[in-house]
Amino acid sequence: MKGAGEASRQWGEAVEAWGIGTYEYDHSSDHLSASDRLCELYALTSVEEPTLSRLWEAIHPDDRAKMLAAWEQALAPGGTGRLSIVHRVVRSGKVTWLHHRASTRFDGAGGRRRPSATLGSVIDITTRHQIDDELQRTKGRFEEAVRASQIGIFEHDHLADPAAENLYWSPRQREIFGVTRDEPATLGKFLAGVHPDDLPAIQTAVGRAHDPTGDGYYDVEHRYVRPDGETRWLLTRSSTYFGEVGDRKLPVRTVGALIDITARKNIELEHARRSAVLDATPDFVCMTQRDGTLVYINRAGRDFLGIAPDQDISKYNVASVHPKASAMLVESEGIPEAIRKGSWSGSTDFIRYDGAIVPMSQMLLSHRGADGSVALLSTIARDLSHERQLEEQIRQAQKMEAVGRLAGGIAHDFNNLLSVIMGFAALGSSQLAPDASGQEV
Repeated sequence: MKGAGEASRQWGEAVEAWGIGTYEYDHSSDHLSASDRLCELYALTSVEEPTLSRLWEAIHPDDRAKMLAAWEQALAPGGTGRLSIVHRVVRSGKVTWLHHRASTRFDGAGGRRRPSATLGSVIDITTRHQIDDELQRTKGRFEEAVRASQIGIFEHDHLADPAAENLYWSPRQREIFGVTRDEPATLGKFLAGVHPDDLPAIQTAVGRAHDPTGDGYYDVEHRYVRPDGETRWLLTRSSTYFGEVGDRKLPVRTVGALIDITARKNIELEHARRSAVLDATPDFVCMTQRDGTLVYINRAGRDFLGIAPDQDISKYNVASVHPKASAMLVESEGIPEAIRKGSWSGSTDFIRYDGAIVPMSQMLLSHRGADGSVALLSTIARDLSHERQLEEQIRQAQKMEAVGRLAGGIAHDFNNLLSVIMGFAALGSSQLAPDASGQEV
């Protein structure tokens, strides 16, 4: 069996191997017995005898008062004698973080209780402190990003809360739901706010996400009726994680986020209304990039070009719908003027899907982006075939009317001549005898 001295030596070596500095302070003699590692941590040179005052002087000035206050509190007659504090020291111009722990023995009792000896240990936690700082910075950045993105966060521990009566809802999520921070966060409260028309789909999606045979993913857009009666559109996404409980695979944790997409839904609704109006018009309406690539075309335009309702339009270029002469007119005059003035109008020809050339009244409009440059061009074109036919019919009618007027004039003049001839014939006839041969017609 090892002697007490040998055991103490080995214990000291083990402590030193862990990088822990140790000390013992005798209060009656004011003597500080410090290990080599402790002297190293506090940058105490071996030239001078280590003292408690030199130890305090080594502490960073901003932490010194805090350390002394904690020391005095631990040594007070009613104190516990225990000390645990983190502070900084500066060694060779570099800041080091130390965790200082100590325990004090007392003599006497009550008001005569006095500290006799303090045993302490100190360890360098700079690396851990740097990691903690980075974690705090990362957490702070995450919280700032979540706050800036207006995302609500929720979490459900299925094992600890199988009935989902104690969920975690972040402050932003509570704000979206219109509930206070003190109201219980439960699955029932959430489902009670879901719009009745969307509730069956939500229940199906929740069941699917919690099914151990699935991927645990939940991604749903739905309406939510807040307590104040306001209806909001929400997008919710979550992942459920599964674990083996006994011999069964069960959901153990669900983490997710939601965002209010009411503004986006309103824009989509407005876009759908405008699309319905544009689809109802018989005019050819489309929108293109600067190079002419289609990004939108209405129903009449699709029918004109023979594009199916579900067909991708990105491979179509509006320039190809014009014959050469009209294409040159649009490129040389139409687009530059639309970019310069905002709009251009003129008469052009379009090529229908069956190859027929159709005269059109075309208008080009330019649309500028946030930077002021033209990002898109739109075309509105109206088929002039019927108007051209009417114009031709009118021209034909005008021709016939002119011919009629000419024929009427000629007939009138000829009738005048005949009247004169008939008059003279009647006069001559009256001069002849009744049996004269000139009386025969």
